[in-house]
Amino acid sequence: MIQSGNYSGSFTVRGEVHEVIDWWGQRDHSWGIRDHARCPLWMWLAIQLPDGMLGVWNWEYPNGARVYTDGCFAPADGSDPIPLVEFNHELNWIDCAGNPVGYERDGTDAHGLAGRVEIRLEGGARIGVEGEGMCCTSYGPYGGGLHLLTVHTDDGRSGTAIYEVTGAYHHHFFPVPRAQNLPPGSKSL
Repeated sequence: MIQSGNYSGSFTVRGEVHEVIDWWGQRDHSWGIRDHARCPLWMWLAIQLPDGMLGVWNWEYPNGARVYTDGCFAPADGSDPIPLVEFNHELNWIDCAGNPVGYERDGTDAHGLAGRVEIRLEGGARIGVEGEGMCCTSYGPYGGGLHLLTVHTDDGRSGTAIYEVTGAYHHHFFPVPRAQNLPPGSKSL
């Protein structure tokens, strides 16, 4: 479950309290433990827009074939969520200057994520989202990490997003395998 909305309260860093008033935010409240070493590509997107939020979960095999994709648009007015029926991504790792880079084995030069995702909802609505942002949490030996992005939709909406991209081996995101016992047909260490 993704919880999106406005957050107020405080947080403390090195003993200094910082107040937060009406910040947009998302949190992933999913249950269980992801077995990163067995997951070729796991992608989670929480896209906050003024009129609602898009949540996407996507898991792929190393060759890009889909294992699982789910999500929805949850309107801010509390009306029923609209299920996602199609998802496509054209995302790339970027360096500190915003230039595309390869992840290679350990993502040494990958400091952020940029590109486009396209979402089709039940009923036919299509939403194109362009985004760019930097990594806020690297997953080290597990690959990838959590990224904070600014986003803009084809119809002119702007917002913020969290994109989590992680995995052990994927033709585009993680071209060098970092685990053993990957799903059938995968390369291993």
